[in-house]
Amino acid sequence: MHFKRAAYINKAHYYFITYDEVSNKYEKPFHKIRGFHYNENQILNPVFLLLKHCAHNDLNNPVNDKFTIEKDGVYEERKLIHLNEWRKSLIKLNNKLVSKYGEDFLPDDEHVLLFDYRLNNTHFPIMTEKEFLKRSRRSLAKIHYVKNRIIVSRKQICFETYLNSGIKLTLEYMKNDDLRSKTRKTFKKS
Repeated sequence: MHFKRAAYINKAHYYFITYDEVSNKYEKPFHKIRGFHYNENQILNPVFLLLKHCAHNDLNNPVNDKFTIEKDGVYEERKLIHLNEWRKSLIKLNNKLVSKYGEDFLPDDEHVLLFDYRLNNTHFPIMTEKEFLKRSRRSLAKIHYVKNRIIVSRKQICFETYLNSGIKLTLEYMKNDDLRSKTRKTFKKS
């Protein structure tokens, strides 16, 4: 495969601009993101959007170095609910077993799940197991707040909030394991 530009995060997420033999130009996208299946009718995974932005733009230009994650990093993934997962989802409602996904929901039906995107720095060099565990557990931590009289649970913010200050600056913060910058923003708790 011949490519002109590439962007990647970790070893599982990458986006290439490859040679298109039909148009004889480097303009054909090729991407693989673990757990992501492109569907323009859903809220796209921010990893895909970030890699696409990096591959299509010159990040040495300060205007292109900025990236904003929409919808507080919430994205959709469609997946098939397999038999064991469906069995675990059954609850008793009016003396009848019903799946928590819906009354008519059966195994191998497609279900849309919402996820929080968190940009962590476990892929940067780490010297000790203690440091790795600290970083890996950070993206699992949750914050709770009340919105419209409902308790909402969200994953704690990591480095994704720095992206609007610049991708290079974000990478510098990640390398230094620095989450204390004044440029960070928090969730809107309306």
